[in-house]
Amino acid sequence: SNPTVATKAKKPAKISLFANSQKAYTVNILLSRFKIPIEELGAAIYNLDTTILTPENTSTLLNFVPEKEDLDGAKDYEGDPDDLDKSSQFLSQIAVIPRYIARLKGVRFAGDFA
Repeated sequence: SNPTVATKAKKPAKISLFANSQKAYTVNILLSRFKIPIEELGAAIYNLDTTILTPENTSTLLNFVPEKEDLDGAKDYEGDPDDLDKSSQFLSQIAVIPRYIARLKGVRFAGDFA
């Protein structure tokens, strides 16, 4: 008789919401600087949490200005967030933050006077 060989189920590839794969790669590098979950980073931006949004972190985040088409894709995505790659999870977080760039610039401006 033939012994049954256990086959490992292959995980499906993660979904990217970015139209440009280079942009997704850049965001992954940016995110690697933060040692907190993406949800916490999104909440920190939304709530203007200066314990996380240090001047250095804020400047890092300001290097990423999402394209409108990427934001629209993130807003329209209705699937499971866990199916998204890390950069797309972050994009989904910031897509729902009103005035993302203005918030970060405000935090950086306030930090200049702290």
